[in-house]
Amino acid sequence: MHRFFLPPLDWSAAALTGAEAHHARSVLRLQPNDRAVVFDGCGREATVALTALDSSAVQFRILQETTTPPLR
Repeated sequence: MHRFFLPPLDWSAAALTGAEAHHARSVLRLQPNDRAVVFDGCGREATVALTALDSSAVQFRILQETTTPPLR
């Protein structure tokens, strides 16, 4: 499954933008209803379903979210 970085501050927007959106839309050619994983680099990860792809963003809805505590 494809994984995309979503900065922690952008998590509530439920959308990929910039290079991540370009990669999903134009390189991988993902379509609505395709599944992917988004992560924030701080232990948060979610399985998502893509809902809309346009020239500026890839919208998604969260299907399942998990949090992994950092290693000590």
